[in-house]
Amino acid sequence: MSSTTVTSTTTVPPPAPAKPRSSHKSRDLLAAADIVKDTWYQDLVRDGYCVVKGAIPQERALQYANEMFDWLEGFNLGFDRNDPSTINEKHLPIINEKGMCLNYAATHEDWAWKIRSEPGVIDAFEKVYQDKDLIVSFDAVNLTFPNRTDIPANKPWPHQDQDPEKPGFRCLQGLVNLLPNGPKDGGLIVCKGAYHLSKEYHDHFRSEERIPAWTPEWYGFKETGMQWFKEKGFEWVKVEVSKATYPSEKSPTNPLRPTPVTSCSGTRDAPTTTSRQSRTNHASRCTPATCPSPTPRKKT
Repeated sequence: MSSTTVTSTTTVPPPAPAKPRSSHKSRDLLAAADIVKDTWYQDLVRDGYCVVKGAIPQERALQYANEMFDWLEGFNLGFDRNDPSTINEKHLPIINEKGMCLNYAATHEDWAWKIRSEPGVIDAFEKVYQDKDLIVSFDAVNLTFPNRTDIPANKPWPHQDQDPEKPGFRCLQGLVNLLPNGPKDGGLIVCKGAYHLSKEYHDHFRSEERIPAWTPEWYGFKETGMQWFKEKGFEWVKVEVSKATYPSEKSPTNPLRPTPVTSCSGTRDAPTTTSRQSRTNHASRCTPATCPSPTPRKKT
């Protein structure tokens, strides 16, 4: 008795090569230049950052700042907003040397949601994206107190919050500044207009080993890069929120007087950092960070 064996061979084709990340396509945030005529948007196009004045009315800005202080006192660790001697690690929740509070679900507090839901904050992002269907991230709250000596010194950390392998001006972040912020206060510093040389910079430093980061969407600039920008003639600008900007403001000597401003810093390749905390700081800094973007949609 004979038997027949049939052998079948199936060949699996090799996977298609991955497309280079540089082919990433996303909307360019400068595309609305012919539509949005606001002065702040023109500043954003020219400089890579802008200040949107009056984004939050003064009364509500002060209310939010007070609610943030209420939240700190609510830990019952002994912090008293009217007693500078309680501004230390013993009496405060964990706040790092850069003033960032990343724990306790702080970004989901009621005041945090109210800030990100302010019409003046949303309006700026709606105009840039030309889209009203937005989803928002809210990664940190900044609570910087002056003259702290109980934590490490705040060293600048020049960086951009966008993967340089993904081209185009596609990352826009906002800092909602609730309190005045002057030239001697710690705060945001930007390299004005540097994003215009995005491709040139990253082509030049492509072979340089990166500073380790938790995500490719964060790129740190080394001293070599800082020197490169300096040689190109770029300047670092401290973003200030001056009391003089609001002539109708009452009680100009009150360090807790809020200044309703949204500082939107486009971070394509404009390095940003936080300034060293000056010992002459006169005011606390309450600055939630928010970053709305269009809601992802399924293709139909």
